[in-house]
Amino acid sequence: MVVSSQPEWLARHWTLTERYRMQIVKEHDFLCNAEGVIWVRPDDEESKETTQEMADDYIRMGCADLKYMNMESGSGQQMRNDHILVVGDGVGGMTAAIEAAQAGYKATIVEKSGELGGWAAKLKSRTPSVAPYADPADTEIEAMKAAIDAFADVTVHLNATVAKTSGAPGRFSADIATESGSVVTENFGAIIQATGFDAYDASKLEQYSYGKNADIVDQAGLEALALAAGDGEIKRPSNGDAVKRVVFVQCAGQRSDKDGELSYCSGHCCSTSIKQAMYFKDQNPDIDTQIIYTDLRTPGSAGEDFYRSGQNKGVTFTKGIVSEVTADLKVKLKDLILDEEIEEQADLVVLATGQVPNSGINIDAIASDDDEEG
Repeated sequence: MVVSSQPEWLARHWTLTERYRMQIVKEHDFLCNAEGVIWVRPDDEESKETTQEMADDYIRMGCADLKYMNMESGSGQQMRNDHILVVGDGVGGMTAAIEAAQAGYKATIVEKSGELGGWAAKLKSRTPSVAPYADPADTEIEAMKAAIDAFADVTVHLNATVAKTSGAPGRFSADIATESGSVVTENFGAIIQATGFDAYDASKLEQYSYGKNADIVDQAGLEALALAAGDGEIKRPSNGDAVKRVVFVQCAGQRSDKDGELSYCSGHCCSTSIKQAMYFKDQNPDIDTQIIYTDLRTPGSAGEDFYRSGQNKGVTFTKGIVSEVTADLKVKLKDLILDEEIEEQADLVVLATGQVPNSGINIDAIASDDDEEG
């Protein structure tokens, strides 16, 4: 194949049909006069003739080589495997299994816990994904569970782990350690890792007194309180009293250069705090609900509309940096608008900690054959 541009540019701009037609041409069979001739030759009048001769020679060599090229054919020894292994059963894993089944593939879900749903099953609600983005939305976990139950081609292993994998794309083999203690070996064409995340350990944040007062919780802890309350009021964990003033501390241990804290933004915490603040405002508009943030970030479809809805419901947003939360629920911060140090007293403090990768099982325990590409 003779090209006057770079092969990488062509790969990006060819249509799928053109790429299929070019399958007979391997990467090293590209003849690129730009890189192979023009760019390595002097750019002056005296060299033009020899540069043209060199380009002509390269084209003749490429054409001679092309006569002996043929489309590569399969060995015929490997049958197509339409069975997909999904590791993890959160929203990502369940969605992958459902869509695979809808497309006519078999799917096997392996989940280390005892129930479907992952983190989403621990939420009272989620941020909305359809207009008007005004209120928290149903997690739809129950509907997804029902969809999985309805597909005969979706198998679920709870309290199970992947003990071993081997093989290569299109011909994987996996040993599944099941709840009963037995090991099931199955073959798969593809493996989807949907192993989710873990919450950052808030006990590492000594400046926020997490663990010193039951009324200082992280976002996962507040979701547990909201689920336990059902349609009733969320109560203070310490004494069961009604919450009169709740303060949300954003970027707790995130976007930080301190040792042991997260340097990145987890991307969901601001929207989650707005959603959780609405829990209180929807149950009682008189509850003083304050979100202290450095930079408010609400990515996704809900975005600005969900933030505006929180404002309309009476959620207070304060741009500031929290330096300390004391064990008696005093929140000390610098207000970045007023440029002064202030202190807020709360009944309940919610720390918006971040997400860390789910380590799952020890990666060293997953063996793969040395002679296979895993």
